[in-house]
Amino acid sequence: MKARVDFALLSFSELIMNFAVLYSILPAAAWHELKSALGVLYSLYYSVVTITTLGYGDIIPISSFPKIISMYEVIAGIVLIVFSLAVYMTYAGYLISQRGSVQESTSQKKISE
Repeated sequence: MKARVDFALLSFSELIMNFAVLYSILPAAAWHELKSALGVLYSLYYSVVTITTLGYGDIIPISSFPKIISMYEVIAGIVLIVFSLAVYMTYAGYLISQRGSVQESTSQKKISE
């Protein structure tokens, strides 16, 4: 069960990194008022801001390709967040049920004594 939680977190991080690489290879002409292409840090920043749907507006794509990539990242991010939340809730339910079964067995031992 813990492996699923780790996988969900890894998938989210991997998605951010993959899109950051895509943004970093786009030319400066793809972005509004940028004199050079996005560096690694700014690409990572833009990817995190986009996938979490914050959208500060400080980095703005002006050509079609980065706009399409950004829209795809938002949709993929929302789907992955929903999937991750389902995994986390399942894991939380599992932990709660394990704690309940431990408490139940302890109370049954006390009753039988």
